[in-house]
Parts: sequence; C-alpha cells; structure tokens
Amino acid sequence: MRPVTVKRIGLFFCVFCFFASFRFAAAAGFKEITAPETKLMMEEDSAVILVDVLSALEYELQHIPGSISIPIDQLKGSALLPKDKATPIIFYCMGPR
Repeated sequence: MRPVTVKRIGLFFCVFCFFASFRFAAAAGFKEITAPETKLMMEEDSAVILVDVLSALEYELQHIPGSISIPIDQLKGSALLPKDKATPIIFYCMGPR
C-alpha cells in the first residue's frame, strides 16, 4: 500500500474546490458563461457591467475594452458596483491559476 502524498492531498483539494465552486455559484444565482455569450450580452444590453477582478497592474497590462477594474480583494462594498440588484454584472479573470 502506497502512502498518501501531499501532492495527492493537494490535488484532491483542488478538484474538490473546483467542483464545489460550481455548486456554490449555481445555488447563489451565478452562472458561468463563455466568451461568445459575454460578447452577445454586451451587444444586446448596454446596462451590462463587465468587471475585471485581477489586480490593478494586471488590468493596466491587459483588459477587455469597456470593463472596469475592481480587484477581487476590493469587491465587497465597492462603490463601483451598481446598487440596483437587477443590473447584469459579468466578472472575469484569467481563469484558474
């Protein structure tokens, strides 16, 4: 019998978190969308807000035109987010790291 390695535990944890995040997002009313779906939403609804959640430096280096920068650690209580809960907001980043 092989001992459980730290790498295996880490891998299991990452996989668990990955799938748990989808379950949480679905339960909280979030939906993962593709780049073409994002583009279509932005073209069809001018009220859509596109939020880049990367650091300010990463935003300066590269971002989607028309997006606003709110780093993930500053999201809670940000004055840049709309007060109207019906406003569609698309958050994006560079994907899992």
